[in-house]
Amino acid sequence: MISSEASPCRSAQIASAVSARSAAGVERLVVLSRLGSVADSPVRFLRYHAAVEQHVRDSGLDFTFLRPNLYFQGLFAVAGSIVGNGVLPLRSAVREVLPP
Repeated sequence: MISSEASPCRSAQIASAVSARSAAGVERLVVLSRLGSVADSPVRFLRYHAAVEQHVRDSGLDFTFLRPNLYFQGLFAVAGSIVGNGVLPLRSAVREVLPP
């Protein structure tokens, strides 16, 4: 499993890790990526994830990309609303899709 923090060095760090695993005989990589990872994303860390995914694809190893959209620790930012109001605030685009 490969996971690292999002940083400008991430792509190079992961590329090095992938190469080392390939040399060590690892056959499958599981990479913690991110939903929406595309090379032309306006979001910098999504571009990092896309570059890592491409390197893994190019490595010739079997792979699995896990692309979560939200971690539970992200809910701490809205904990007051959840506890105080019993409401999980969602963006308006999501509210239109989900029933009240």
